[in-house]
Formats: sequence, structure tokens, C-alpha cells
Amino acid sequence: MVLHAGIICNENETKFITFDSETHEQMSHTFYGVVPNHCDNVDGMFKNIKSLINDQLGCLCICLGNSYDSEIRETIIERGKGFGFDKVEITDSFSANFVALISASDAVFKNKLQNGDFVWVFSGQFCRIWRKDEDKIRFVMEFEYLDTVESLKNIRNLAGFSPDMILYENCHEIGHGILEKMFRQNVRVFSFANIENGVLIKARIMAGDKEVMCYNIESLLEQDTEIRIGKNTVLSAKTGTPLPYYSETIVENEINANVAQIVTEHKTLEKLLPNTNKFIVKQKIDKNGILSVEFDTNLKDENYLQQFVNPFIHKDSNEYSSNIKTTEILSQITLSDNTELPKEMQNLSNESSQNHMNFSNCVSILDDNNLDEKTTSNDSPILAALARLQPLPKY
Repeated sequence: MVLHAGIICNENETKFITFDSETHEQMSHTFYGVVPNHCDNVDGMFKNIKSLINDQLGCLCICLGNSYDSEIRETIIERGKGFGFDKVEITDSFSANFVALISASDAVFKNKLQNGDFVWVFSGQFCRIWRKDEDKIRFVMEFEYLDTVESLKNIRNLAGFSPDMILYENCHEIGHGILEKMFRQNVRVFSFANIENGVLIKARIMAGDKEVMCYNIESLLEQDTEIRIGKNTVLSAKTGTPLPYYSETIVENEINANVAQIVTEHKTLEKLLPNTNKFIVKQKIDKNGILSVEFDTNLKDENYLQQFVNPFIHKDSNEYSSNIKTTEILSQITLSDNTELPKEMQNLSNESSQNHMNFSNCVSILDDNNLDEKTTSNDSPILAALARLQPLPKY
């Protein structure tokens, strides 16, 4: 018997949920919270857990809000492994909530997602769209939902494709019947998402539990990040970016700035710049939402791509984020008249025969497993829409 566990952590309380791999029994406990950026609280959390269980430990999945910085995330993972869990990972509330909703929906309606299905989730002030792929569920896009018929029409027109399933929170003024008429699709209504179940299912997925592998889902960044030099933003990443994530750019430091600012929604840090006027800034956010920034003075040749942004590509090139599945999405989306696309994306949407980028536009990518640098070629997925060539920034 192995005990897998989930933790939902915030400043006010910590919820600890366990799953017995043999009996499938679930248990839930609540104790005091962990204050963001107070690493000394982490030991107390695991001491409380230790007083509750004596079983063999398996995998632990932890859901943290965006107020928990990289330092405390690293501390939690280290303490969790030291406590005895085989694997410890941190997830986001977006994906955990979706897993909770879709698994509960499947339990009631008995028909699970099929590969290629799009699920639209109307919750609070947002409509988030997810897609079921062969290997995992991926986030596609998000719209603001104003709880009006006009807002529904706008979302339908902007998306440009129909949902295969709609999950609709019953807190809205607009009844689900209106959606059923508009989209000609049955609507599954829910009262709330039991995020505890979502986090626990993700822990079981980490353990390779075949019963829940159909809910394998990518993790998302839960806050905007920026790297600034002077008044200029050098690199950034937006909320909803699939993780892990990597980007880099070459910078000319003509204003002789001494530090770069690493800005997140709840904290700003400073990091000393190298003592040279030209260098590479590298931003990496791992699957646990841990952000690291490095500076590299070892510049590459003149043909080196001056700026690119792309999620990590796996060795076999078959696994990729929804943000890279450019051709498929563009072929289905009808953009509004005032929507501007980068030139590369316009080319992709207009020329369906352009299935691979030119070798001259190749970009450096990172392998998810060992972070060794690779280079895309004519056999790689399209990255041109993401790798937008720009003039060398001067600061």
C-alpha cells in the first residue's frame, strides 16, 4: 500500500488530502497555513503531516498561489522529498481546477473526452478553452466573460470553432439553456470545482496510475513575469504560459545599467548584470513555476536568432504545447477585423502548405529532460510564429 497526497496551501490554511493506492480511500485534514515567502513555515507544515501518517509515501502534488516565490517553492520540494515522498511537484490552480471539473463530469455523465475535443469552461469572469490531445490536455486560450448574451456571441466569433463540451458554473445570470441553443451543445452545469480532487488526481498521475492518466494535463504559469533593464522590458512571460518555459535575448547595455529587475506580481528582485555591454539574458521557468534568470557573455555567431520565445520541445518532437500547435489552431480561428497577427502567423494561416519553417529561421530550443541545447530543422514543428525576429534591443 502506498499513500499519494495533495496539498492546497494558502496563507490562512493548508489542506492535506491522501489517497490509499490499495483501498482507494481518501482522507482530508486541515491545519494552519503557510505564509508566502516564509520558508520557516514549511517545516511546520511537514511536521503536522508527519503526525498524521505512518504509511509508505508515494507522490505529492502541491497547489500554490502566485504569491509563493521561487525560493519557497524550492524549499517545499526539498522538504517534501526529505520527508519521504518519491516525487514532489507543484501545480497551478488553473489545471487543478480543470482536472477536478472534468473528472467529476465524467463520473456523472460516463462519457470521457476524446482526442481532439475542445472543452469550454465558463467559470467566474472567464471562459477558458482546453484541448484533449493524445498525450495530455492542453490550454488553448482564454476570454473574459461578462455574463451577457453579447459576451457569449463575441467569444463564439473570436474563437471561430465550436466546443465539443461546455462546463458552466451556475453562478451566472445567463442560464445554461441559452448556451445550449447558441452552441447546439449540451451544457454540463457545476456549482464549484473541488480543487482537492484535482490536486490528488495529479499526484496519482505523477505515480503513473493508469486509472487517471486520461487527465494528464500541462501546468501553467499563474502570474506575469518581466525582466527589466532600466525602463525597458527585456523578456517576459504571461499568465497561462505552458510550463516548462524558456526564452532569451541579446542585449546591448548602452546605458551602463548595473542591475536587472526581475518583476513578478508580488515581488521585485534585483540581479547584478555582467561587466560587459553586450550579453545574453536567459529566462527559465520550470514545471514547478520556479523562475531563474542567467546572463551569458559567451555570444554566438552573427546568425544567432536575436530573440525567441518557445516552450520546451521534447526529444521526439511529438509532444508540444498548445501554443506551438499553430497551424491547427490558426486554421480554425476566425479573427476579428482589428486583430493584428505577426507576419509569420499571417503566413501560416494563409499558406496551409507551409508545414515547416525554413532552416535559415532555425531557433535554439531546450530539451525538457536534460536541458541540452538543440536546433530545429526542416523536420521540426512550426516555431516561426513564436520566434519573432526583432532588431537587437539597445538599452
